Amino acid sequence: MDKGSAAESCPTRCEHRWVRTFLFSMRRDAPLSGLHVITKLVLVLAVSVSLMNMISTERPDPLGAGLLLALGFVLIWLSGVSRWLFRSYLVVIYPMLLSLFLGWIIFYPDPGTRVLFSHQLYSGSIRVGISVAMVLFLAIVIGYYLHTKHLFWGFVVGAVAAFLVSKTPFNLFWSLGAFPFYRPLNVLVSDWTVLVSGTKVLGYGAMVLMTLLITLTTRDIEVIGAMRKIRRIPYVIPLFCSLTLRSLNLALIDYSTIHQAHVARGINVQKKSVLARLKDMAQISVPLIANMVRRSTEIADALSARGYTMNCKPAIYREVKPMKAIDWAISLGAVGLSSAILGGGINLTEAIMPRFLGMGL
Repeated sequence: MDKGSAAESCPTRCEHRWVRTFLFSMRRDAPLSGLHVITKLVLVLAVSVSLMNMISTERPDPLGAGLLLALGFVLIWLSGVSRWLFRSYLVVIYPMLLSLFLGWIIFYPDPGTRVLFSHQLYSGSIRVGISVAMVLFLAIVIGYYLHTKHLFWGFVVGAVAAFLVSKTPFNLFWSLGAFPFYRPLNVLVSDWTVLVSGTKVLGYGAMVLMTLLITLTTRDIEVIGAMRKIRRIPYVIPLFCSLTLRSLNLALIDYSTIHQAHVARGINVQKKSVLARLKDMAQISVPLIANMVRRSTEIADALSARGYTMNCKPAIYREVKPMKAIDWAISLGAVGLSSAILGGGINLTEAIMPRFLGMGL
């Protein structure tokens, strides 16, 4: 084979290596690409039910949640998703889990058996008055806006300067009154809050990964094929779901096309503020919605031209993936795991490290 024919056949082979899913694509030869969609759904539901029992505040199981989180990473790695896509989702997941950890510690204080840190953020009343730090903050923000016509860095510099001045004895305060509002807010970090917060972070992280396993490795045609195997479901329901899923997939393609058209016309040439970038993203919704409305009318006309009605006889569905032995094994294993955790009350942390939950940290 000469170089020309090899170069022509390579794109064809590369195209057949990837298949379109709900979000982006995956490799056809991935270990999890052959799993049935029902198997994935049973696995996700069983793991989610098990994690809800593991992250309870009465009997947290950080070791079990950590093992399921590791299982989620392994399954994502075996799903054939590109590394760039997986890292992109991790960038979004990490801040969410960090905010969950901090929010649980702040809003659900529990002294436990040993207090590690305690500080009062809010006394339960709001004082109305004028301070040197407030005057300095307003002066910096207003001065920066008059000089540059921007506010972001003025707020940042003003907040830092006001915070530093508030910690000095030069921050004089003239009180005009006070009134109670809500309840005192204390930051109480104890051994128990760290244990429970860490367990919840591990559990919710595993749930997110298991949800991504379905959306990143499942095709819309697999969902419709699974619904068609249930004979009692009316034909209209799978047809409606098929059109809905296909429309969502096409909407992602339209969004990418519109975004690339904006870039080609120099939308991102100049530096813009956060509000300007949000405005650019909002403007994408106008042609996106127009394309969705146009495509919906085209699909309706196509269905009418082919004689589809609410009471029509269903067409023969030819692409139906059967349940294999590996699918039954994974499904039964997942159901058995959730049943053992819920019914048997299994807690790996209590079984392996009994002193851990006794705060022998």
